[in-house]
Amino acid sequence: MRSASPVRSISPIAVTAIVLLLTTPLLVACDAGSGLAPALSPIADRSTTTGEAIDVGVTLSAPALDAVVLEAASDTPDLVPAAGLVFVGSGSARSLRVTPAATGTGDARITVIVRDSAGREATSSFRLEVVAPFGTERPRWLASDGEADDIFGVSLAADGFEVVVGAFNDDDLGSNAGAAYVFRLEDGAWREVVKLTASDGMPDDRFGHAVAIDGDVIMVSARDHDEFGEDSGAVYVFGRDGDSWVEVQKLLGSDTLAGDRYGASLAVDGDLALVGADRVDLVGNDSGAVYPLQRVGGTWQPFDRIVPADAAAGHRFGNDLDLSGTNAVIGAFGDGQAGLYAGAAYVFSFGAGGWQQIEKLMATDAAENDVFGFPVVIDDDRVLVGAEYRDEGSGTNLGAVYAFRDVGGDWVETGRLLASDGGDDDRFGYALAIHGNHAVVGSHDTQGPLSNSGAVYVFHLREDVWSEVQRLVPTAPADLDAFGSAVALTAGHAFVGAYGAEALGVRVGAVHAFDR
Repeated sequence: MRSASPVRSISPIAVTAIVLLLTTPLLVACDAGSGLAPALSPIADRSTTTGEAIDVGVTLSAPALDAVVLEAASDTPDLVPAAGLVFVGSGSARSLRVTPAATGTGDARITVIVRDSAGREATSSFRLEVVAPFGTERPRWLASDGEADDIFGVSLAADGFEVVVGAFNDDDLGSNAGAAYVFRLEDGAWREVVKLTASDGMPDDRFGHAVAIDGDVIMVSARDHDEFGEDSGAVYVFGRDGDSWVEVQKLLGSDTLAGDRYGASLAVDGDLALVGADRVDLVGNDSGAVYPLQRVGGTWQPFDRIVPADAAAGHRFGNDLDLSGTNAVIGAFGDGQAGLYAGAAYVFSFGAGGWQQIEKLMATDAAENDVFGFPVVIDDDRVLVGAEYRDEGSGTNLGAVYAFRDVGGDWVETGRLLASDGGDDDRFGYALAIHGNHAVVGSHDTQGPLSNSGAVYVFHLREDVWSEVQRLVPTAPADLDAFGSAVALTAGHAFVGAYGAEALGVRVGAVHAFDR
């Protein structure tokens, strides 16, 4: 242990020297005539949508803040006009409100200039990317034969100009047997083209719990199908038949048992597919497993199941998953490494040796009950992981989404996505979709002024930073709509499920489509 120094007296000369040393910088800083020039802090690049104002924080310093002049200029006035650059606030922390033109997209460099009374100045610039908004809301979709509590819109998947919508409480084949609907963009309008049900559907199968589509393949899970015991689960594969779709194969877990819920999650990309069964008891109760498939000669064949290296009871591995090429991300919201239900997600890659674990993802600020790992999405070298019960500051269950990127084979956390207006119990991150440099995040319990009406947030990626650029709500929101309970995204369209929406006074569920 280091010993303490004895107390010693300080001479009057030394005291005077110390006082002068400490006060000199203060005197300089307070002296407007000392030659101290004004300064501006760096301003980060950001994004917004056409015509949508954005507030940019500007921090400045100067000997006499009230005497400085602030100016801003755009190098692309057709995109960001001079009239769209307005400063507000006072003191050292100001805000620049930037309003792009009502039309046009692209990049503009905005330069901020601060000048004092002596003519001394400082500049700071940033790039503003203006992207096209999801500005056109189509008339909402309803099932052609929807009935009360069908939960139409509880699951969504999109590919090109086709969308699959789950309604797992549909009663055509018995109470809660379930169904799925395919919508297609034809002649400028979205139309229901076929209703899918299982060839052997039974009551309480909940066909439509999860849906997936890629090219000429649609997969629909019946999570609670009873082939190998109650709620053992099944997945049905549909292929094109002209302009329609027909069932071509039924998939079952190679070793699933009662309660395993094969089909809790689904993903398909090309000739690879994954089926989650988060209640499998392989290494303990509800440890979970994922069943990979490969299409060979038109038939889907199973591989050895996927489990993480540190699988354990209660992890619920496979509660959600996504697939992009030969990479997959798989959630395990029950993982307790960072605390009870803090959660985790895993990256796996497919190669000559089958599916191999590459990385275990966890939030850098993980905490108990965040439920990190539900949902998860992947697109190329980007992964987003939801944590819908994440607490922020003094708020409870606001929710958050964590962004990761593959950097030379290591998946690193690059930031967090948060709602700009998040509140208690919003559960931001309940649903996720990603496509290129856009992502949409569902917050289906968003409160006030309506209860659980929901909202969806659009984020844009620029140089490793995800920025919120838009908030989507339906034209006529209502209590308990649960808008944002499911989301899907393509290059030109965003789709939002609202399984609690009413029609003719009955809660049947709906889907909202927005065009860019």
